[in-house]
Amino acid sequence: MASERLKNGYQFVATTWMTTSLLFALVIGVCYLGMWFSDRKNEVGHYSAGFHAAALHSLPAEDAHGFFKEFDQLGDDGTFEYQPWVGFSERVFRSNRLNVDAGMPLPHRHTIAPLPTGKDKKVVWMFGGSTLFGWGVPDDQTIPSHVARLLAVRFPDCDIEVVNHGHCFFYSSQELLLFQLMLRAGQHCDVAIFLDGLNEINAEHKEGREQPAFTGRAAKAFRREQEMSQPGGRHLFVSPQFPPFRLGRALGLGKPPAEPEVTEAQMMEVVANVARVYPFNVDLARRTAAMKGVRPLFLWQPTPEEYFDPGRHNPRRADMNRRILATVKGDDFHSLLDLFKDEKFDGVYVDQWHYGDKACQRVAERIVEIVANGDYLASPKGRGSP
Repeated sequence: MASERLKNGYQFVATTWMTTSLLFALVIGVCYLGMWFSDRKNEVGHYSAGFHAAALHSLPAEDAHGFFKEFDQLGDDGTFEYQPWVGFSERVFRSNRLNVDAGMPLPHRHTIAPLPTGKDKKVVWMFGGSTLFGWGVPDDQTIPSHVARLLAVRFPDCDIEVVNHGHCFFYSSQELLLFQLMLRAGQHCDVAIFLDGLNEINAEHKEGREQPAFTGRAAKAFRREQEMSQPGGRHLFVSPQFPPFRLGRALGLGKPPAEPEVTEAQMMEVVANVARVYPFNVDLARRTAAMKGVRPLFLWQPTPEEYFDPGRHNPRRADMNRRILATVKGDDFHSLLDLFKDEKFDGVYVDQWHYGDKACQRVAERIVEIVANGDYLASPKGRGSP
């Protein structure tokens, strides 16, 4: 009898375990297939789904959509990698029209420039966020690529190398660090151009401390490593890409609440943070550049809140820009806020925030005009007053 009960108990446990395992595998399989079909149908998580082909004037619409998928590939390959001091950068990447070259200290977006002729060489470093990086436009349509071509025409007696040091999510604090790291390593440029604005306002501040992008992810990685190193600590972690979790998010389960409208007090807090950080970083960049004989140029970029449909963007940001700009002084600082004031949104912006090819060219033309009028590329002895 005892052996019979043991046998029946074993069969019950084995059957229950097998049934549960098969049911679990079936649920995961159904979730996986559901998300796979959903991704293919809706391009969930793919950058190309949000791009406006109308703002990419240099390519036919069909070619533009094909190019936008190169950004999907960059994202699928893992867009970013860890970098000391500045936190992260894009990975080295190769495709037809979107390329990130290896560089020191960080990889950087490929710049299309005229071939060198052996004449007097000048070097221009350009710093900024994803706008300068050229998110949404081909290599030959980024702001630095346009600047390189325009400078070659404006200064035919010089070989001018323009290097794109724009990185997604970067703002002035990271750009300043990168600028100093490069100079400290013995690299040199004649002109350093900083294009900022959007990411300055978007930069997160908590309890008086700046929080660059991916700070939360880095903190989580530290905590996970500490938990795993403790005796009796956690050794099993479930990825957020686990199919049931993804399906739950797609169904709206655990979805964070919509962000409330920005209040006047919150707007003033953002203005106060940027007004404290940005002018300080500009001043440090000026001092650093003076130590190494570099001419700095600081630009505040156009943003869509200045003149486009308030229903598409937060109208309070336009006033934030104006208040912040009032805190920055100097002949080497220029606002480009009104550059697109008479343009239509879909002809300027390739997505919610980033410029298309013609808009990038307009920004580049303004930059080259400022550089030429300010004698930025003249030899030190031939320069007029900055």
